Amino acid sequence: MDYLGPIDLTLLYSIPGRETESCHPRVTATLFYNEPQRIWSVMVDHPENLIRDGLIRAEVVLSDGRKLVGAARRISVLGNSFDLVEDRQ
Repeated sequence: MDYLGPIDLTLLYSIPGRETESCHPRVTATLFYNEPQRIWSVMVDHPENLIRDGLIRAEVVLSDGRKLVGAARRISVLGNSFDLVEDRQ
């Protein structure tokens, strides 16, 4: 399943000594799913770089209410994409 449209994006960052959460409602994004590995590639279409170093987890809520939650990895240097390894539904 691939998806193009609005998402509610919650990002959890780990920086020395604390974790911080960043919420971004109604962000336009493109998601691609790799079934054998249960990995979502999430590409955000936003004028600001929402994704920064230290990202460890993400929650994506699709417009139909489906929730994708998991560890974040392979964060783009441009700050506009990452892989989400789904670990619960």
